[in-house]
Amino acid sequence: MKKISPAVQRVLTIVDRLYDDKGSIPSYDEIRETMGGASYNTISKGINLWKNKQLEEQKQEKLKELKLTGELLNFRHQVDHSNDCFYIIDPQSGGFLDTNASSYKLLGYSKKEFLQLKIYDVSSFVCNHDDWLKQLEVFRTHDKFIMETQHRHKDGKFIHVEVSARLYSNNDSEYIICSSRDITDRKLLLSELFSSKKELQHKVELEKIISELSSDLVNIKSEQVDKIINKTLKILSLFTHSDRCYLFQVSPDKSCLKNTYEWCASGVKAQIAALQECHRNDFSWIFNQLEQGKVLLLDKEDIPENSIALKNVFEDGNIQSCVNIPLFWSDRFQGFIGLDNPGQVDSLFKQDILLLQTVANFLSKAFEQWHIEQLHAHSKKQAQRYLQIAGVMILTLNEQGDVTMINDKGCEILGYPEYDIVGKNWFDHFLPDDIQTDVIHIFKEIMSGNLHDYKMVVDGKVRCSDDSERWISWHNNILKDASGRTFGIISSGEDITERKLAEQKLILSEQRTEREKNFLQTIINGVADPIMVIGRDYKVQLLNNAAKLHTPDNNDSSCFYCYQVSHNSEIPCHLNEEQCPLEKVVRTGQSVSVVHEHHSKNNKTRVFELIASPLFNEQNEISGIIESSRDITERLSVEEQLYKSNLDVHRLTYHDQLTNLPNQLLLVDRLEQVLKNSSEKLISVHPFIPSN
Repeated sequence: MKKISPAVQRVLTIVDRLYDDKGSIPSYDEIRETMGGASYNTISKGINLWKNKQLEEQKQEKLKELKLTGELLNFRHQVDHSNDCFYIIDPQSGGFLDTNASSYKLLGYSKKEFLQLKIYDVSSFVCNHDDWLKQLEVFRTHDKFIMETQHRHKDGKFIHVEVSARLYSNNDSEYIICSSRDITDRKLLLSELFSSKKELQHKVELEKIISELSSDLVNIKSEQVDKIINKTLKILSLFTHSDRCYLFQVSPDKSCLKNTYEWCASGVKAQIAALQECHRNDFSWIFNQLEQGKVLLLDKEDIPENSIALKNVFEDGNIQSCVNIPLFWSDRFQGFIGLDNPGQVDSLFKQDILLLQTVANFLSKAFEQWHIEQLHAHSKKQAQRYLQIAGVMILTLNEQGDVTMINDKGCEILGYPEYDIVGKNWFDHFLPDDIQTDVIHIFKEIMSGNLHDYKMVVDGKVRCSDDSERWISWHNNILKDASGRTFGIISSGEDITERKLAEQKLILSEQRTEREKNFLQTIINGVADPIMVIGRDYKVQLLNNAAKLHTPDNNDSSCFYCYQVSHNSEIPCHLNEEQCPLEKVVRTGQSVSVVHEHHSKNNKTRVFELIASPLFNEQNEISGIIESSRDITERLSVEEQLYKSNLDVHRLTYHDQLTNLPNQLLLVDRLEQVLKNSSEKLISVHPFIPSN
């Protein structure tokens, strides 16, 4: 921190006192008069420092309030890992109270650097604190404020961002929550796409045509195919100022192309009659490229000399250039859509090609749908045959809820013959009384059209002939006629009664396990020593209240590693050359006892005696350990003091206090030891000599 001169410090003190007396910042003359004279620069520095100090105190007070209310923690949890930038601003100072990583990384700062900045240090829409206070009034009059602006990178470059901001009030305090997103790429793309008013108008028309054609092609009916395709070709030709727009389809054996649809501009000769059988061998050059998915923008001069048939087509149709877009469905090349002599080829390739590709995509999907409908007619008889041998219940209901069809499996589950089911109301005869009302209401909503595109997988009960109830997993689909009118519903149902019973047993088992776990937690919480259950991956799976006191931030809701709790470390203890009880138990398969030095969050070191016992899984394999720890710091200290005291007593007993030399007691003690040793040796040689 920069040192403040005594004169400036005195100005700060005077401003504080005068502000407390008056409730406003004193003038230069008042300060000079109170000080008995001072320079303008000294007073100016003092006032600026006092203002900055006030702003910083306000910021810290806001930050403290946020932490007390938990809003900041909630903000951190939700947005810390977001790709978008999120930050909180103090309305009065314009300083950043908090931010996520994306914010400061986007602008090239560290988090510490970023939090020291003000909004006007990075944003181009406010230049100073006064501008910020004016902008603050805008926030107060708008529930939500969204704008595009630029943020200044640490290296001085500007980044285009979209900012969303909102003023938030809580307990008489205010702060601004902002989110921003880097839109540099979007700006660049928009700049390229809409470089001129003409291009913008062109894009609007393009989107309008795509919207119109997509609506036609997606909702096309079989009887409208010819009309819609001819309309599509006309729109494409007029929009691109082409002479001719056409559709070719590949024969089923892939041997030739056939011109199936065509639209020609006024005065342009039709070619469709002459292009009914374009054999692959004659048109192999264009055929092969389209089959590879290539978009062809072809000029007459680009045609290879050996493609004689293609050259003749260009000559007969007076074609100078063309654009062809391949069509794919059912995972194979099926044809192409094309334009002859488009108006502005360069512009078309850059922008209008998107229109052709989009229409080609819609046409592909439409043709695929028609193909599916044809297959459906062919497979309907097969489906009817398969219906009876299906392993699930299948039935259809009409608009009144009467059964119109049911397969053999359905009859088997319900316990009735088919003639006792078909024609009866499903809800009245085959559903339990307690669910009839709700199911009938949903069915009526579907039939009335209030629930569109209804598809649902749901589990429900049915009532059987013996009044028993079976659980069925239903897959339901609405039945509609060609006009789109709903006329019934088809449902397939799998009997899941046994699975439901198993699920209920599992739920009861889980509840019992949870109760046992809670009971175990209650027991270990009553133990004064810290206890942890640790997995082989060092993760703490269970801990008692005594152990929770050592967790980071005293929070047991997160996943911790044992070395984080015990050693306040980010690496396992065996990497710090300490015996790891987990490693030792896994290696020996037995309980172990070790002594560790644990480092608490306040950097204090305590000595703990750890007792770790193996924890076995159902396969009798060691899955972790149960570790209890006891603080023996005081005990070791007492033992050390006792040892030192014994040494001091021994010295005082056997040494002279003045000379520190051995005294008579020590001499007698040593003589007795010598005599005792000599007597034992003599007895060993002469066993009949008395020891005394």
